Amino acid sequence: MRQHHSALIVNPGSVGLAIREFVNGGPPRLLDHAQYAVVELLRGAAAVTQVQVSLDRAALRRAAAAVDHPLRAMLVASYA
Repeated sequence: MRQHHSALIVNPGSVGLAIREFVNGGPPRLLDHAQYAVVELLRGAAAVTQVQVSLDRAALRRAAAAVDHPLRAMLVASYA
């Protein structure tokens, strides 16, 4: 989260694919958690709360393997 001129910029992370690093053409290395942001606006004031939730890699790998998706192989490898 950062202020840029008069704007507040928030990068909440990723719930679906929380990438730690993605280098040299290999599969992305994922974080052990997903992240999202809750933005609350009240009378012109903004509050941002970043939330982390743990990932069930085995369940994500099974779900990715069960769908016909162009990124299926990459997702299955990433959730290993």
